[in-house]
Amino acid sequence: MNKKIIPVTLGLAVVLTACGNKNDENNNNMNLNDKIENAVVSENIQGEKINFEDIKITPEDTAKIFREKLPEVKLKDISLDNEKGSYLYKVRGQTEEAEYEIIIDPVTGEVLKEFSEKDREFVDGFEILNEDLAKINPLVEKALEDAGEGYSLYEWDIEVDDGRKELNIELKDTSGKDLEYKYDVETEKLLDKDN
Repeated sequence: MNKKIIPVTLGLAVVLTACGNKNDENNNNMNLNDKIENAVVSENIQGEKINFEDIKITPEDTAKIFREKLPEVKLKDISLDNEKGSYLYKVRGQTEEAEYEIIIDPVTGEVLKEFSEKDREFVDGFEILNEDLAKINPLVEKALEDAGEGYSLYEWDIEVDDGRKELNIELKDTSGKDLEYKYDVETEKLLDKDN
């Protein structure tokens, strides 16, 4: 009888150990993904935070980088994101099969990360063009002028919403108060101001 208990106990221990290792592996992968995300930001800022004034790469430059890497992909949206007090460009595009994203350092133009996934919602008939991108910085300046002293750019994104290309701009003042602007990119008309 003791001989039967030992193999069953040993088999159960092997199964539990294997399950435990798989969970540890999943936890390690999740931690690794977190580390990669943090590494992208750390590698990007190289110990220093990137301020808006430090940005050398224009929205048009980011589109060019994206199109050189993925010439068959239609440009869907571009954003200048503020992550952990530093800036990153995120450029997204799509084909009928997949959606693509590239993260770009706004000072050096270095591609920090790229990935793709199967697209669930392909929207045909639009693409963000260079003439749309050329309007971003003037509209940001217009929003900053309207907001007045004490406000600075936090982040912006340009995307297609309800068939219209829209630029969303978020400003912050020194106390952290938000002020958001939404512009129609084609007409440069202010659609919404939210504080």
